[in-house]
Amino acid sequence: MKNILFASVSAAALLIGVPAMAHNNNSTITQTGANVANVSQTGQNDTSSINQATEPGVSSGGTVNVTQTGPMGNTPTVTTVADGNLEPPENTVNVTQTDDGLTSAPAGAANYSIVNQDNVNLGTEATVNQNNNASVGDFGQNYSQITQGRNASNGDVSVTQNGSGNTSYYSAGTSNNNDAFINQQGGLNLSNVIQNFQGAGALAIVEQSNTSPVTGNSAYIEQISAGYSANPAEFALGADARIYQTGDSHSSSISQTGYSDVPAEANFARNQQFGENHGSSISQSG
Repeated sequence: MKNILFASVSAAALLIGVPAMAHNNNSTITQTGANVANVSQTGQNDTSSINQATEPGVSSGGTVNVTQTGPMGNTPTVTTVADGNLEPPENTVNVTQTDDGLTSAPAGAANYSIVNQDNVNLGTEATVNQNNNASVGDFGQNYSQITQGRNASNGDVSVTQNGSGNTSYYSAGTSNNNDAFINQQGGLNLSNVIQNFQGAGALAIVEQSNTSPVTGNSAYIEQISAGYSANPAEFALGADARIYQTGDSHSSSISQTGYSDVPAEANFARNQQFGENHGSSISQSG
């Protein structure tokens, strides 16, 4: 196993022995096989690109740990890719970002994270933690985008965002038993979860909370059975979608399609809202 550690340090701080802030840190890591990549960046406009590919004939993937702290502009991009035979990587991706959110970032968000996992398998996880200190009206926004594709199975996702203007997108294609847990604290939160699944079920839980006068959280969960387009049909079983919102003026929507002859394996949906002036909808078919 290979281990790579990348750390950016201000040269000025080393030379004159006084505190200094590193600027415009950039790192790129490319790996093939069962590797470990650790990236630690402190400063502003931190960018990091990590690509891990599965070695042919080796089912185990790698581990990626990214930690970024600074006043603005944290942007990591993590991509894991299966081999030509669709050998699934068992990748674990951990992203932690802390931006004070007091200055506008080039990408339009203080903390901006993109994770792409290809053909994930048992043991694969993606965890994103984003924090900023901005209040509404500042540029302190957290943005997370996680995509799991091509026969994803048992790949759990966890996103935690604190601060104002939180946005989380998660999508999984032709997946089984991929669980998504989204927790957003602060105002003006947006969460979209798309799970296209077949055979076994999918679980998605979104929790959003804020206090007045910060209002207006929005959550959407869509769980689709691939059986409606597959030939022969492979229907989804036991989809589970839950949205919990605390505060005022929230919107919540759940859409599910699937089929089961057994009530215990049927789809389950729950919208639970506390406060005033909410909107909620649930659509189930199959």
